[in-house]
Amino acid sequence: MITSQVTKRGQTTLPRQVQDALQIEPGRKLVYEIKKDSVVIRQHPGVMASFGALKGLGKSPNLDLEAVRALEKDAWAAHAAQEGLPK
Repeated sequence: MITSQVTKRGQTTLPRQVQDALQIEPGRKLVYEIKKDSVVIRQHPGVMASFGALKGLGKSPNLDLEAVRALEKDAWAAHAAQEGLPK
């Protein structure tokens, strides 16, 4: 079992094993999901996760802007449902 100590200011250091397992580098933001008696820690996907969604739009004659918007809306709705966020 891996442990760490919480300071008076509510801070803790993520043990190296946890950082390595989650591939967390200094400066990265984390997401904490509280579940009944536990917490799930993940890297925050960040704003950059949404960049590139429209990349190549002009290269595909079969997809118009409205089709791409609909696909991205569905992808975000699926992500929100997975995270337990309101739609």
